[in-house]
Amino acid sequence: MTVLSEVPPEEIDCDICIVGTGPAGIALTLECERLGLKVLALESGGKSEGRLPKSEAEILSPTHHAPLRTTTRSAFGGTSWGWSGLCTRFDDIDFEEREYVPESGWPFPHSELARHYERAASILNCRMDHVLPIDEAWRGLDGVELDNRLYTSQQPRLGESHWDHFAKSKAITVCLNTAVVGLDLSADGRKVEAIVVNSGNRAITLRPPRVALAGGGLRTAQLLLATQRHWPDHFGGVDGVLGRNYMGHLTGWISSIRFNNRADAAYFKPIEVDGAKSVQRRFSLKRDAQLSERLHNIVLWAGARALYDPTHANGLLSAAYLALALPGIGSLFLSRPLRRASLGPKPRHYMPHVLNLARAPVQTVLGAVWAVGGKVRAQQAIGELLQQDDSLEYLLTYHAEAAPNRESRVTLGEGTDSFGLPRMRIDLRFSDTDIASTVRAHEVLDRALRKTGKARLEYLDPPEGRAARVLEQATDGYHQLGLTRMGTDPRQSIVDPDCRVHGLANLFIASGSVFPTSGQGNPTLLTAALAIRLAGHVARRNSRD
Repeated sequence: MTVLSEVPPEEIDCDICIVGTGPAGIALTLECERLGLKVLALESGGKSEGRLPKSEAEILSPTHHAPLRTTTRSAFGGTSWGWSGLCTRFDDIDFEEREYVPESGWPFPHSELARHYERAASILNCRMDHVLPIDEAWRGLDGVELDNRLYTSQQPRLGESHWDHFAKSKAITVCLNTAVVGLDLSADGRKVEAIVVNSGNRAITLRPPRVALAGGGLRTAQLLLATQRHWPDHFGGVDGVLGRNYMGHLTGWISSIRFNNRADAAYFKPIEVDGAKSVQRRFSLKRDAQLSERLHNIVLWAGARALYDPTHANGLLSAAYLALALPGIGSLFLSRPLRRASLGPKPRHYMPHVLNLARAPVQTVLGAVWAVGGKVRAQQAIGELLQQDDSLEYLLTYHAEAAPNRESRVTLGEGTDSFGLPRMRIDLRFSDTDIASTVRAHEVLDRALRKTGKARLEYLDPPEGRAARVLEQATDGYHQLGLTRMGTDPRQSIVDPDCRVHGLANLFIASGSVFPTSGQGNPTLLTAALAIRLAGHVARRNSRD
């Protein structure tokens, strides 16, 4: 039986200490266990969901970065407590060097991680064996292709689904409420000699043979930046690459997609599998189109019903539209960018929505009672109600790559956080190139759709206003990529291709923070695959020692 302790013993027999029990930490722990290693897993929180204090970090760009108490969880299962469960495969081009994307190119091809997808999906409780056929009528889009690489975890709260296994394992020791607050390096600075943890309101020094940081991108960068204060020549040197190139993704709506018949519209709706919304056809740009147009990678799909379109003839949807249009009231339900998108392009016409209410008063009242009665939250209610089978028009959701940007970064500021580490200063930025690429990708798709005669895009703004809408909606902080980037040059990267920190023989990082580029997809599946690959490297090193 595994020891589940809030205060770890100072001497504990393990092959590796894994800091963090989020998706990456769980994947790394389970794979290390499978390969015969003994694991000490440290979690700063308790068994169930915990949120961080509001003052945990200074966010310099609150428009573009969500609060840490929203993006980060301190509990067994980590960020999976707030995870949507989305799993998606990346593309080969995401790993390639592209001369128009600064700092692009991974030190190995996509196939190195793609072979671990199946194992990663299993750990994430996600089935990826649902393949939707692509109709021949949709195969001839110029520069555009369809894919169905978006899947959903059946049990996204990994702390709940994996707790029993961790508790019963003879190879895993879990220590809760145990935060790592320091790395002590050897006298020559070439290995981690000990880690300092805060547990039970006292400092304890542990001396594991190997350490893997899997506590999320921001926390990992924070710990290394704090260590760098004592070792200024490490991690590329002060004001080097550590904490820079902070990336997320751009997402939102700048257009709707209008289909010319209901069969085509239904073709792009999510497919229910085993009671979970698991598979959906999406649009992506072909590799050649990306290169010739010098575009970042992006995926786009028919998302929420176009609320502003009165032809839905739904009294409740029109009631929601009119409520959002009321000054001072609509902002109570949706953020300003989402509210603007939901209200659609100007000029706005309200009378057809009033007529929809008059035509179906009973439906409107019953629906309002259902929504307000607490069965779903306000934003969920709108999302659920917008999925109507007979719609021809949907808001076109995009998820776009943000390129590395040295000025998008995390540094350390004044004071300490709740764990006793120097407080972070977070400055997440999106570049003009990120914005322009997102807009131009829509233009490529619109041309291809109009050529088929099957659909077209309807923009929410005139051409001069589209970039501003993309920037307004550009908010992340959940994906936390690029802060400890991977590469072969210690001056330009933090970890080597094996995810070992340059210059330190026994320190590894299992996190999306090592991604050199952000790609088009939600990073959870790829991060878990990276952790599985890292476990293999650790096991081989362990067998040699």
